[in-house]
Amino acid sequence: MSDVTTTTVTDVPTPTVTDVPTPSVSTPAVTAASIVQAEPVAESGDAGYTPVFSAAVRTVVYVVCLIVGGLGGAATVVCALTSAPFWLTAASAIIAFVTPYVAAGFGVAYNPLKMAGK
Repeated sequence: MSDVTTTTVTDVPTPTVTDVPTPSVSTPAVTAASIVQAEPVAESGDAGYTPVFSAAVRTVVYVVCLIVGGLGGAATVVCALTSAPFWLTAASAIIAFVTPYVAAGFGVAYNPLKMAGK
């Protein structure tokens, strides 16, 4: 039992905030005019893809679904807190749950990074 060895502990310098490099983030200037005039960016593998619905229709569907989904979510919380009838709580929850899928069915995908290359 004389084969026991001890390990040596060496001091390691504690890193400080100045040791960590600060990442640089550049954001493109986006204005309302550049968003309105922007054309869809073809991603890899999407060359030649034409959406079924126009950009205006998809925008309207996105805004309507955003509003209806928000109202449905708020109504669900209010119904749950005020002991409203079960059918009203369930209907509000279903409305809040379904609206993103309706928007997805129209090909709406909110992706602000898609415009970063413009």
